[in-house]
Amino acid sequence: MYGQFQNYIQKHELVRPGCHILAAVSGGADSMVLLALLKKAGYSLTAAHCNFNLRPGECDLDQQLVVDFCTRNNIPCYTKSFDTKAVARNQQVSVEMAARALRYDWFEMLRQGVGAECVATGHHLNDNVETFFLNITRGSGLRGLTGMQPRQGFIVRPLLFATRTEIELFARRNNIPFRKDSSNDDCSIPRNRLRNNVIPQIEKINPSFVNTMERNMEIWNDWYHFSTRRLHELMDRRLTLIEHGFNLELNPDDDASTQRLMLFEVLSGLGFGGNQAAECLSTLGLQTGKTLQAGQYTVIRDRNTIVILENTGKTNPENLKINTVPFLVSNAFGFTIEQSEKDETQAYSSDKNTECVDFQKVTLPLILRPWQSGDRFYPLGMKGSKKVSDFLTNAKVNPADRKNQLVLADQNGIIWVVGMRLDSRYATTKKTTSFLILKRNFS
Repeated sequence: MYGQFQNYIQKHELVRPGCHILAAVSGGADSMVLLALLKKAGYSLTAAHCNFNLRPGECDLDQQLVVDFCTRNNIPCYTKSFDTKAVARNQQVSVEMAARALRYDWFEMLRQGVGAECVATGHHLNDNVETFFLNITRGSGLRGLTGMQPRQGFIVRPLLFATRTEIELFARRNNIPFRKDSSNDDCSIPRNRLRNNVIPQIEKINPSFVNTMERNMEIWNDWYHFSTRRLHELMDRRLTLIEHGFNLELNPDDDASTQRLMLFEVLSGLGFGGNQAAECLSTLGLQTGKTLQAGQYTVIRDRNTIVILENTGKTNPENLKINTVPFLVSNAFGFTIEQSEKDETQAYSSDKNTECVDFQKVTLPLILRPWQSGDRFYPLGMKGSKKVSDFLTNAKVNPADRKNQLVLADQNGIIWVVGMRLDSRYATTKKTTSFLILKRNFS
């Protein structure tokens, strides 16, 4: 196994010779064998053990085994005790999810503290096959078929080539101590159900199923990286960064499968689970203006574009009443009104966030507010009145911006669809003697 271990590290360029490694050691056969192999290979080591206090008495024995082994082998060892169940309750997540977050957060903090290049874990081939099944039950797409990667950020997995049986056999032959985790028999945990019930049934059909899956995942991994490279080349031309999110162009020349793949890749890259991404794909399929809330994002279908916005927690401000001018306010609206005796209409003609109107045509107080259903105005340069909703639709304003569109109105009607179009009834003429300069300011 030692030769396979070294070959696997070199093949996947997991760690540099002689570098410092933080080894995650639970006390099980996989992590204890990992620690022994890393030491034999001559790496500079620090061991890290998490005590999750989930198995009274047993967890302390696991910790003691790790500490004793490290002491005998002159390996620095850090331990950390967690009240995992309390964390899970407080965060309203499963115990397994809480333990995972606690483990990797601490590992990363410790890695930086001891100056390690990476964190090595004892994940093996059986773990990877179980992960594959968990992924496909969650709808993770092609990415999920590839299982765990040998390297992911600062995490390296040098034992992914070996089965659980091979690791335990190596441990016994080389007198490497380890302890069995009794919680692995708890089939209320999905991974354990797969390990103890599902995979053994498949192995009755194909006794070499785990090794067959290793070859399958290698092929799927190659397909995934090949296809995503091509997909990203296309997405580079279709994905546009906007404030608080992205616009994904859906070109009519693309077939439906290409569009679905692009959207799935964007959503999964933002942390959407497979089921969430699938819901977005089906919900946003046809209906323009359809909105879907998913986690910290809002996803909107707008004609040939998918708009993905991060929810910033900001809401539309309340109506703002303006009783006098000049008016200056520094708040969510960022709006100012100045009085002038000089016609500055032409000076601001190219600035969509500034308008000049005839003060004598305005009746105070003014109201600055989000537009409402039923609002109408007389767009400058057009004939007759028009609903604000129709004007925004014809101007192809995306649903996110449409929702936050402001209007400035007086007692007689809308003066300005802010940043878009002035109402012709308030426009300046050659007879205008007093002017109001309306500005929407952005920080």
